[in-house]
Amino acid sequence: MGSINQPWAISEKFVQRYGTTWANTDFVMNEVYESQFKTDPMDLKVGTLHVGNVKIGFKYKYLLSETQRFKHLINGMYATKTPKDQKFHLEIANREFILQKHEIAKIAETLEFALDAIQRRYQLGLYL
Repeated sequence: MGSINQPWAISEKFVQRYGTTWANTDFVMNEVYESQFKTDPMDLKVGTLHVGNVKIGFKYKYLLSETQRFKHLINGMYATKTPKDQKFHLEIANREFILQKHEIAKIAETLEFALDAIQRRYQLGLYL
C-alpha cells in the first residue's frame, strides 16, 4: 500500500494555514497484482481517497473519470477567479462535501498523482 500525499509529514504550520481537510486529503493505493490488472483493469479496486474523515473506495474506471472531472472543475474555478474563501457543494461517490477552492485543488492534484502513479507502476512492471 502506498500513500500519495503522506499526510503525517505535513507540518503544523501548513495544517493551520490550509486546514485539516486539506492536510488530511490523501489517496492510499491498494496492492494490485499483474493477473488482476490483466483480467479486468477497469473494475479493479485501486485505492481509497481520504477527504477529511471520509474514506471513498475507487475503482480504476472511477479514478479515470473523477480525475478528469476535477481537472475541469478546478480549471474553471481558477479561470473565473472565484474568491478563495468561497465554499462549494461537491459530490464524490454520492457523498456531499462543502469545500473551499484550495481543498478542491488538493483533491484534484491527489487524484492526478494517484492515476499517474498507477499507470507508471503498470508500465514499469511494478504492478502496484
